[in-house]
Amino acid sequence: MEGLIRVGVLRRERGLTQEELGRRSGLSRSFLSWVENGNRVPSLSSLTRISAALGVIHIDVLIRDEQEMSENNENQPRTPVRRRS
Repeated sequence: MEGLIRVGVLRRERGLTQEELGRRSGLSRSFLSWVENGNRVPSLSSLTRISAALGVIHIDVLIRDEQEMSENNENQPRTPVRRRS
């Protein structure tokens, strides 16, 4: 669940604590901590609430990390797959 770690990055960029983000989103600080650490996957409803509290479109939170992970994978050498005969 590495992609959702970006929630913490965006939160810190906006100068918010988990407590403040929790108040703005209506979610608990502990739940937000779990999301930021990759231990929980928020429902679409929770993700929408987090996104609104951060002022971003929820898909934006996910796409950026997915793009970065894809770019990182493209830059790594690929190991050839050995096929059985």
